Amino acid sequence: MTVGYLRLSRDEDRKQYVSIENQKLILKQYAISNGLRIDVFYEDDNISGYTFERPGMKKMLRDIDSGLIDTVLAKDLSRLGRHNAKVLLLIEDFKERGIRLILADDNYDSFYTEEDDILGIKTWYNERYVKDTSKKMKRTLRARQKEGTLAVRPCFGYEVVPGDKLGLCIVESEARIIRRIFGLYLEGNGYRKIAGIFNDEAVPTPSMLMKQRGSKGFTGTAAGQWSSEMVRDILKNDGYVGKLRMHVRERKTIHGTDLRVPKEEQYVFDHHHEAIIDTETFRMAQELMEKRIRTNYKGQRTNYSIFSQCVFCRDCGNRMTLIRRKRRRQQTYFICRTYNAKGSRYCSAHTLDEDELLEAVLHYLQICREALYDDILHYTLDKQEAREKQEEAFRKELEASLYKQQRKLEVILEQKISRMAADMENAHILEATYDKLEKDTLWQIRRLEEQMQELEREQEGRRADAGTAANAVDILDKVIAEKELTAKDVELLIERIIVDKDGSFEIRLRHGLAALVDEKEVVQRLESEKNIFRDVLKVILEEKQTRGYTSVKHMSRRLREMGWTVSPKSSAPFFGQLTDMGIVRKTENPLKPYTIVPEDGEIRKYIEMEK
Repeated sequence: MTVGYLRLSRDEDRKQYVSIENQKLILKQYAISNGLRIDVFYEDDNISGYTFERPGMKKMLRDIDSGLIDTVLAKDLSRLGRHNAKVLLLIEDFKERGIRLILADDNYDSFYTEEDDILGIKTWYNERYVKDTSKKMKRTLRARQKEGTLAVRPCFGYEVVPGDKLGLCIVESEARIIRRIFGLYLEGNGYRKIAGIFNDEAVPTPSMLMKQRGSKGFTGTAAGQWSSEMVRDILKNDGYVGKLRMHVRERKTIHGTDLRVPKEEQYVFDHHHEAIIDTETFRMAQELMEKRIRTNYKGQRTNYSIFSQCVFCRDCGNRMTLIRRKRRRQQTYFICRTYNAKGSRYCSAHTLDEDELLEAVLHYLQICREALYDDILHYTLDKQEAREKQEEAFRKELEASLYKQQRKLEVILEQKISRMAADMENAHILEATYDKLEKDTLWQIRRLEEQMQELEREQEGRRADAGTAANAVDILDKVIAEKELTAKDVELLIERIIVDKDGSFEIRLRHGLAALVDEKEVVQRLESEKNIFRDVLKVILEEKQTRGYTSVKHMSRRLREMGWTVSPKSSAPFFGQLTDMGIVRKTENPLKPYTIVPEDGEIRKYIEMEK
């Protein structure tokens, strides 16, 4: 059986574009003029010749193995393939099998051509052609990427701005899903848990939504179910804070595997498009991911606490484990992970009750709120505006210097070309001179660009710190008003809680807040409030023994007599604490506003606990 083989790659063969139909016509005419009849054609349309994983080629080889084919016709050698070694091996295989190979345009017939050394040169040239084409396409693509030209499909949540190939705009229906993913993750849910929630609620997957709206460049089938990998990829994508990353993947060989390019070699454009996620939320999510990788977190909520990621043992430095015991009442406490796993030879328990920790943290944050508020009030807008004006003037100065150096480089290159052309005899001397000028100018340009990048990083960091402080104050206000903390609040406000052997602990705020809060002042204030409250309980004991009731006014007077600088207003919060503890009960009688509830012995126990 005589067969024809046809192949076309629209990328490799643009200059010598011959359609499948034209190739078929050429082979038919050749067959007729040489007394042959082609029984069947094998086709590979728009497939590179560098790979031999082609459906048409593989089917033809299977039929050759079955003994069905004795003659193969092709337009030219490049139609069989453009991989030098593989094509020569294929021709050698045809010879061994007794398969006749005819190449119409190359005037080659294996039955009549004795010398076929020229084929090796042609296969080499065909391979060089496809490699050169690949290099040119890579250079063109790289140049577009360096300019920030969008050469990839926009990620889930964005679409190209109509009429502007470089711009991206938010798809709000998709952005809501992205924001919810970040919210759920910061609340303590893992990738698998979030995917499960979305599948239970029948939330469409990213590929389903992009296919529905006809996203440009989207191919393939849409995934029907959310997976952990989808959630993870969204959480790690810094495109959602407005960054554009180009040159993220690269092929080292033609039709090879796409390999990830190191981050320092990627082209990154900050503030390229509108952000879906704010910088602080994204940063928190990345830090939480790092913590969960280190602790092998699987998204399970067993023995979960809002403090699980930030409580550490002071002695061994290991993270504390949350324990839940159900005896007469539910008891939840943290214990040193080293002690829990290996015993007392390696560390001690460092036990810390979760409820006590929550109460102490809320109290601590209330004091920090006052310190933060005072600091922000004293940060004048005038100072900020003056700094911004100075930075703007410096930026303009850098831009002017950069433009000057760029123009200088253009002049050097123009003069180099013209003078070398005019004086060919001394061209090598002129080239060396101009090369040095060019090198010095390029160095100046790089230095100025680095200074501009550094200035931008400083401004970005200052904006982030200002946003962190303002955001933290808002969260502190919410926490104090609701007397409740969420995992997201803890992640934003607290860096770590370090527990001592005796169960006492130190709270360290995150860097954005630590700079605004005087830790010593907070500790002194906490100690002072503890001492005041102990004296409040002593006054309560006196009142219980004499008249059985107390008031805010009387309490503030007695505390001043004991040396504390307090007023009725500053004393009032103590009565909220006394009421929560069940020590006093508010009455309707203005003359006896608070009745003292417990007996003397119980009040003495409270006093001992405050020592």
